[in-house]
Amino acid sequence: MESKMTYKILVVDEELSARVIIREMLADLDAEIVFGSNWRDALEISAEISPDLLIISRNLPFQSGIAASRIIHMSLPGLPILMLAEDISGELREHALKAGVSRILYKPIDREELSFFAILALGAAHESV
Repeated sequence: MESKMTYKILVVDEELSARVIIREMLADLDAEIVFGSNWRDALEISAEISPDLLIISRNLPFQSGIAASRIIHMSLPGLPILMLAEDISGELREHALKAGVSRILYKPIDREELSFFAILALGAAHESV
């Protein structure tokens, strides 16, 4: 009997409403979704659960999502990271990509875009074909 893999997704956003929306948008994925609200949560939870995907806001309290992504990327170099941002300049975009961010998605979050890149990042795109 073949067992189905459940992915672990860590979502870190300072806004509760954004976390709720993201949970609803990703409800169709076979995934355990864990939430955090700041950069410390991002570091601690990622070390604890080794997620298959990190979705992180650029604007986190106390430290940016870019800084948190850089630290997490050093300990989990293969981890796909999707960054959520309202707006991001060319220089900040470059810093984010150098920090290990795989793709930047803009707020307000588009359901289809988030689902597409989450599935792509999880390597599950072939399952739905």
